[in-house]
Amino acid sequence: MSSLSKVTKGIQRRPHFVGLYGPGGVGKSSFGASAPNPIFIGTDDGLTTLDVAKFPIPKNWAEVKSFLSDLLIEDHEYESVVIDTVNGLEPLLFNHIIKEAGVKSIEEVDGGFGKGYVRAEEQWVEFFNTLKRLRNKMNVIVLGHAKIKSFEDPYENERFDKFIIKMNERGAGLFHESVDNMFFANFKIATRKEKGSKKAKAFGEGHRVMFTEERPAFTAKSRFDLPFEMPLSWDEFAKAAAKILPIEEATEDKLVTLFKGREDASTAYLTSIEWLVEGQDYTQLLAAKRKKILARPDDFIKAVDEFAANQAAEQAAQQTSETED
Repeated sequence: MSSLSKVTKGIQRRPHFVGLYGPGGVGKSSFGASAPNPIFIGTDDGLTTLDVAKFPIPKNWAEVKSFLSDLLIEDHEYESVVIDTVNGLEPLLFNHIIKEAGVKSIEEVDGGFGKGYVRAEEQWVEFFNTLKRLRNKMNVIVLGHAKIKSFEDPYENERFDKFIIKMNERGAGLFHESVDNMFFANFKIATRKEKGSKKAKAFGEGHRVMFTEERPAFTAKSRFDLPFEMPLSWDEFAKAAAKILPIEEATEDKLVTLFKGREDASTAYLTSIEWLVEGQDYTQLLAAKRKKILARPDDFIKAVDEFAANQAAEQAAQQTSETED
């Protein structure tokens, strides 16, 4: 039978694969609990106040894998699985690797030099691949805590503080890469200045919101063209996502037009600022990065042209040096 007979068209609706991270107490667990018929894999006793189905708190990494395997293989009534939290699973994974290696800390695995984290990354790849398979039959929601880290913006050449996922960067990177949607949850607090005062004071209770696009202050992404800011609500997300096409198709033609004649230079520049990894091209850009480029296309083209000119100058200087030698 020809493979052409297997070609499909149209929108392929399937369960959601969502990551949500933010500060403690913002309502991450409640977000997961409001997903359709959820079952939780929790890492502490913080779920005691929620009336939800939950596995026993896993004692080790093997139990985590067993819970996921049961959900994947067995018939059950649950429509969503909630990991609460992914950074809570990290110590279980590290302990598994430490015990397996017969050492006292993750830093000592295989002689050190970060090799323990490489081993952990291999396990995370397997973990998230299992979640990808699981999302074919149910929604997958992965929750995480946030921490603040200082970064430098390659566009603005300025340092700034940013909320990121509270776990080792290798695991955090795979988390962000694996999910279709990564939302940052926080309190939105109104401020006002009192008469005669230079400082603004917070007032009100602080609305719980989630952000769907990356900004200097936090990392986020979505496969859907969602509002930048939304109420921290599964129902609000599900309603909005049901009405909107994934954004990749909407931005692909615009990127092709923008990059025309600069395909190689654009890919090299994006790799140099770590928006792509070696071997990728611009068609594999994350949705949030595409939006950022298309929001300021002239700035992007200027940056690419400057990068290409600098690369050409360096190559010319190197060739001159080799000729003189």
